[in-house]
Amino acid sequence: MNRGPAGRDLCVDESLLLFKGRLAFEQYILTKRALFGIKLFELYTDNGILLDFLVYHGKMSEKLVTIAGHDMLTSEKIPITLMENS
Repeated sequence: MNRGPAGRDLCVDESLLLFKGRLAFEQYILTKRALFGIKLFELYTDNGILLDFLVYHGKMSEKLVTIAGHDMLTSEKIPITLMENS
């Protein structure tokens, strides 16, 4: 996390919410403590306050923000989408 003026530091986190039901978009991630669940992308302040989140449900490319004239990866589009909504 980059330290700057107060209130300007943000963090994007990927987490897996444990869920033991049936879902079409349930994720399996071997490296997480909860192997099966719902994948979330979260935007936090430097104080740990949750500002916004996205639920991953398969291909999300049509719902993510794009910048005209820039070819961006999904990992670049997710933080921009979270920050635009906040």
